[in-house]
Amino acid sequence: MTYQDILDEYEQKLKTKTLSITEEYNTEYEKIAGSSNAMLELVESKWSEVLVINAEGVDKMNELMRKNGDSLTNCQEWANKLNNCCKEQLNIFQTAYTDSLVASGINPETLEKEVNPLDITGRGESDSGRSEPNYVGITGYAVLSTSQEQSLENTDVFMKTPWMVSDALEHKTEVTIISQNLKHQGWGTYHGTLTAKRTDNGETVVINVSNFIIKSYWTYSNLTEVAIIEYYIAKYHQVSNYYPVGRNNDKVELADGIEILVVGINQLSDSENPYKKIYSIEFR
Repeated sequence: MTYQDILDEYEQKLKTKTLSITEEYNTEYEKIAGSSNAMLELVESKWSEVLVINAEGVDKMNELMRKNGDSLTNCQEWANKLNNCCKEQLNIFQTAYTDSLVASGINPETLEKEVNPLDITGRGESDSGRSEPNYVGITGYAVLSTSQEQSLENTDVFMKTPWMVSDALEHKTEVTIISQNLKHQGWGTYHGTLTAKRTDNGETVVINVSNFIIKSYWTYSNLTEVAIIEYYIAKYHQVSNYYPVGRNNDKVELADGIEILVVGINQLSDSENPYKKIYSIEFR
């Protein structure tokens, strides 16, 4: 496996996924045409699927760099080639988005989504509006990226702990960011690498921005809130009259104390949950 192999593989994946989400968006936006915020939320949701692929490709390049003992500069040169391909796909997708706005009677030049300032979240997401997040000097945690989390599903690999961000870096390792090399990738999302110092031993490491978060979600007491943020391992105990169900809504029997991988939430329909306050946790 070489950098060129990874580049070729993920360039094709980016192009295929962009074509797919463009077709999906052109079909789905008509249901919400006229609502600029709803259309933007839809397009951001679709584009996030492309960003996951790009981050996965960069992750593989970083792994190859560590395996070969290559320089960071060399790895970044190849990562930039993949990022440039991602930008090209963004231009294609943005054209479809702009065309949909015009077709809905919305002027793209005057459109600006209202954004509420949020706390820094990590993973390359904008802190306020769509400006580049500044992580330098901030202490947070190196964790699995979204693509790495998804690879844990449908297998028993999640039982093998600690989870590893890379060969030498454990999931949830506390680090302080020394410098960052980020580039805008679309709307409020940035990609690139972070140079960080481990707080436990002072070692300098380079991680993908998709592997960096600020808040220690594992300290939260609200498990539903955690499920919205990250994957986690939990033990199942039947303590209520609500029972686990499968995809077909059939009751599933689980052994008390069995370890499960929580992968997200399932929200009930609007008619069942008009105030959007009830969620169910999805697990494997």
